[in-house]
Amino acid sequence: MRRIEKRGVVNVLCDDDGNGCMPATRAEVEFFDELTRLRADVEALKAKLAEYSRANDRIVAELRECDREVEALRADAERYRWIDEHCLIVDCVADPDNFVQVWAGDRRFYGRTLEAVIDAARAAQGERG
Repeated sequence: MRRIEKRGVVNVLCDDDGNGCMPATRAEVEFFDELTRLRADVEALKAKLAEYSRANDRIVAELRECDREVEALRADAERYRWIDEHCLIVDCVADPDNFVQVWAGDRRFYGRTLEAVIDAARAAQGERG
């Protein structure tokens, strides 16, 4: 590979080993200056790409977390829509044994949490719990 070296006031075109140098033409000097600038631009772009890639990874992780949260909220929304459509009475007053009771149709379901009771009632009716 060849390179331009400044020797005093003269630019010379040299081989990598420093031998075989000869005066460089103005076009050669401009070419190597442009090549040097472009190489610096490539390195800067590589650094930006790495930075954008890290930012993208953070955003993707946030989106995955949001997706998990949306799925949890969707499950809760489905439960409460089910209550609205199927239940006549919901007893959320904790009894001495800490049970929650839900009456759906003519059946009573009970458990430790409202979510567990609704999921059990939905499963008993063949819905997704």
